[in-house]
Amino acid sequence: TGAEITRSGQPWFGATDYSLVGYEDGSNSVAKIWNGRGMVIGPDGHLYFSANYAIRKVDVTSATITTIAGALPPRPDLTDGTRGNLDGIGGAARLGEIRGLYSDGSFLYFQDYDNHTGVARIKKMNLSTNEVITVVGGMTAWGDLASDGTNLYAAGWNEIYKIS
Repeated sequence: TGAEITRSGQPWFGATDYSLVGYEDGSNSVAKIWNGRGMVIGPDGHLYFSANYAIRKVDVTSATITTIAGALPPRPDLTDGTRGNLDGIGGAARLGEIRGLYSDGSFLYFQDYDNHTGVARIKKMNLSTNEVITVVGGMTAWGDLASDGTNLYAAGWNEIYKIS
């Protein structure tokens, strides 16, 4: 594990062996990923992605992963109180299933879905402070995000939302 992608298909981070998956932060030789989804390159050149109930950052220069918002359970088969809907800074924020990452240069926007209630929210995280706040809630489904520079658009199951 931990090799840069090659034509043979080896991962840069993570494991192809299911017994080695998890949530540990660290260098690409020790970091673990489970259920990674949605990626965006931030203005700082770092790669941001979601993993279950957290936002994680990859420093592409040092090849290091850090969990910067939300919380991850000790094992992929547990939720252990890490899932939820709570704005906050860094690890104090509680998130659900995350999709549709988008960055405007200052903030990382994403859709946060709670499959227990069926409610999705658009949240944003300040890239300087890692503070997560809810922008809008009450949507019925979640998917990708896009922007025209003025408005944010969110895909739902059967609809597209425009957030001005």
